[in-house]
Amino acid sequence: MHLDEYNNQSFGETWGGYVVSAATVGHMPDAGRMGGGGTFPWRDVLHQAGIDHNRSHGPFWETALYFARRAASVSDPRSVLLLRHRANFLLFFAASLLFYLTCARAFGDWKPALLGWLMLVLHPRILADSFYNTVDLAFLSFFIAGAFTLFRLLSRKDVPSALWHALACAWLTDTRAAGLLLPALTLGLLARARLWRPAGVFALAFAPAMILFWPFLWRNTLLNFVDSLGAVLSVRGPATEFAAGRLYNARWIALTTPPAFLFLFLCGAAALAIGAFRKPKAPREAELAFVLTALPLALAASVGAPLYNGWRHHYFVYPFMVIVGVLGFERLRERIGRIRGRETRRRVELAAAALLLAGLLEPVRFIVANHPFQFAYANAFARLGGPDVLPAVMRDYWAVSQRRALELLLTNDSRRPLRVFASDFQRGSAGILPKEERDAFIWVAPGEPADYWISTNPGNSGEVYAENRLYRAVAVDGVPIAAVYR
Repeated sequence: MHLDEYNNQSFGETWGGYVVSAATVGHMPDAGRMGGGGTFPWRDVLHQAGIDHNRSHGPFWETALYFARRAASVSDPRSVLLLRHRANFLLFFAASLLFYLTCARAFGDWKPALLGWLMLVLHPRILADSFYNTVDLAFLSFFIAGAFTLFRLLSRKDVPSALWHALACAWLTDTRAAGLLLPALTLGLLARARLWRPAGVFALAFAPAMILFWPFLWRNTLLNFVDSLGAVLSVRGPATEFAAGRLYNARWIALTTPPAFLFLFLCGAAALAIGAFRKPKAPREAELAFVLTALPLALAASVGAPLYNGWRHHYFVYPFMVIVGVLGFERLRERIGRIRGRETRRRVELAAAALLLAGLLEPVRFIVANHPFQFAYANAFARLGGPDVLPAVMRDYWAVSQRRALELLLTNDSRRPLRVFASDFQRGSAGILPKEERDAFIWVAPGEPADYWISTNPGNSGEVYAENRLYRAVAVDGVPIAAVYR
């Protein structure tokens, strides 16, 4: 689990309670005063950073998880976390099947579709977050569903397709307000094609669906909607937390995406550029995929959006990068097929197949060797970047490794209880442990006598206690991502 887990849970509880109150007694309190209660330990920090989740995030998926928890009647912290992780992964897996169908429609063949599916699910960071990132990976999953229904609408041009796409866009927008990009693009495409009837049906269905699944808009709809957009655009924070830079996302993508996938994406982008002047043209899905890759990244760079914690806020562009990459694969395959000389062509085909297999196996090796820390994946370019680059790229900014650090203490020290210093956020990581293991710890405040203290910043071992010794470390490919001191 990660630092934001309980904040996200509280967010779902808040709006789930709001929905229950409205449905049972007809009471809808002022949404602007909604709070998360005592289970939201980071609320003050978020407000200091200028972040109000009630305004900057839609609650659709978190509210759905809240009602799933109620339906399953689970209350133990570990059981709740496992339920949420399973649900989040199942959402991603279902979206990956829609992604396979999208690629199959675009390229008319199961082979490139299978390659696209593998490129999606074998990205180590995407796979890791698919279990516990209930915001960014849920957003990615709903974006895939939105793209699938968009391509279906552009193909069929009928009312049912417009209604399905409106529902998908509502769920997308009601997970993160940035999802408004897709319905805006949809209306532009339909208007350009003069498909006025599907456009009208889509617009008339999308607006009420968006309001229905976003309780913040149930009162003062227009004002709260504008307020939400303003909150998204005005997020701010200290420079140490919010890394700026016009090329921030580009650097992270280049350093944390498997090299073979990057190569295919660049080939696909080049094919699109060349195809703009030659025939045959690329599939429409690939052209729109490039737009859905480039436009969000360009918008974030142009407005100087505050970005932090890697590129997880823009993970949703990755499926569209993959579609462009699959186009690159198809164009390379066509080029190889035109090589004269049967024997030469056969040798090139075998060499290309071997390189593709090696490119797929590279992230597989990392996933298998470093489970469950796939979030720390860094490619060969990061490893060539110097001694300061690799630790920064592999840093455990979400304290996911805290569970392993606690398990190391339980395994190597038989005393009970163990007095451990950890921040409020780090202590929450014990929630994923069984109750008897959680009860083995006593949490102490800074400066109080402690047997151990845990850090996810191993390079700064004196940040809490001046005198300490390294006891155990959690490492990924030899790079420490967490440390236990005593």
